[in-house]
Amino acid sequence: MNKIYKYKLDMVNAQSIELPLIAKILKVEYQRCNEEWDKINLCLWALIDDRLGATTKRTFRIFMTGEPIETIGNLIYIDTVLAMNGQFVAHVFEERTI
Repeated sequence: MNKIYKYKLDMVNAQSIELPLIAKILKVEYQRCNEEWDKINLCLWALIDDRLGATTKRTFRIFMTGEPIETIGNLIYIDTVLAMNGQFVAHVFEERTI
């Protein structure tokens, strides 16, 4: 059955998440924590068919506006997120192996 799952992203340049290979990334956005309303997390939502058991590590890269990006050939744009009334802007990509 298809379901939408949420995954927390850390604010680091690169990180891997265990996801099905064919999971469809829907959105990346900041969301306040239920237990701590003064804290926000960067979250990724993905559409997943949970009948498919095979997963793989998928790597995501986060770049700030103006930050150099050495190579873009294997990066697939996912989303741009804004925080603090647009003062903080991050651009999220998935890094695919070629």
